[in-house]
Amino acid sequence: MRTASHPAPFTWTLRLLQVLGSLLAMAGLGGAAFLLQKIQPDMATYSASALGLALVFIVLPLLGFAALLLLPSTALLCLPAMRARFRVQGGWFALWCANLACCALFLGAGVFVLWVIWMGPKIGP
Repeated sequence: MRTASHPAPFTWTLRLLQVLGSLLAMAGLGGAAFLLQKIQPDMATYSASALGLALVFIVLPLLGFAALLLLPSTALLCLPAMRARFRVQGGWFALWCANLACCALFLGAGVFVLWVIWMGPKIGP
């Protein structure tokens, strides 16, 4: 039986997944902001398409991998017993709350994309 003085092994794993996921999400959003600030109305079409390709091949994989790290670990930490087992308290709890909001945005974006794909053929002439 594990007690507070003898925690479960690998208590750092979910915290590491939370940190890596949040860093990747910040890198993806920062990269998107950096790329999108360069788009101007009088820009040549090939330059704008190159920025679009950078968004697709750099930013979207970063955000996708962040979602793959954050969604399962954040869902697991919704259980109070798991938060106690992996010692998520204090600053780690604040990081988990921020990642919970980020996961809600990921899920909302995913539902929106699925809705657009499902409703796409039905919208229009």
